[in-house]
Amino acid sequence: GGGGGGKGGKPEKKTVEGGADIDDLAKKMKMTTAFRKKILGLLVGSFDADEFLLSLNSLNLGTADAREVARVVVDVCGQEKKFNSYYTSILLKMIEDDPKEVRMTVCLMFKDVTKDLGTARRARNLGKLAGNLICDGGVDFMYAFRDVDFLNPGEETVVFGVYLFSVLFSEWSEGELTAFVGRMCRDRGYADEILSFLVKFVAGWKGNEEGSVWRRNYRFTMKGIERGGVAGAR
Repeated sequence: GGGGGGKGGKPEKKTVEGGADIDDLAKKMKMTTAFRKKILGLLVGSFDADEFLLSLNSLNLGTADAREVARVVVDVCGQEKKFNSYYTSILLKMIEDDPKEVRMTVCLMFKDVTKDLGTARRARNLGKLAGNLICDGGVDFMYAFRDVDFLNPGEETVVFGVYLFSVLFSEWSEGELTAFVGRMCRDRGYADEILSFLVKFVAGWKGNEEGSVWRRNYRFTMKGIERGGVAGAR
């Protein structure tokens, strides 16, 4: 996987429309503790992920605080009007600095938020975030998303899954997809659940165009699951 902004594009600066007051913004985003409001202020005030992390490091946070920062980053990303790879960059750098604690926290956060995604916008943003983190090795799909109901998904789960898989099909190599399919097919029931979701909801994605990398990877994955794993993927 790539570095800074994930494979999802160039890192963007975090912007707050209309220069919103941080107290008003914290209230709107339900950042209810002084610590969460402080982290929101750093997110808003930093030019990029490096500046944010520099400010964060100056606070000399403990492990528990670092976990809370990761939760705030995921939460704020979900509330944005559109997805911003700024948050991917921050989480990947935090995971790089403290792989065990931060990766576990992000995985558990996704396990929690996917139970109730709330809105289509939040589902879209978090689907893109998840896809980019998976592509860059920040999050393990089988651990973080094994409990998501892809067989009988609600409307927001469909949005989340479509954006997640679309990032994977846009960015992953055949080798990465082969490994993914092989792991998935160890649980035949789960593999069939994913296959059903891909057929029903992902096949119609706008990226599914003749000759595109997306279509090649989509078909590659479908064939791999249908044939039971790595051996049949090609």
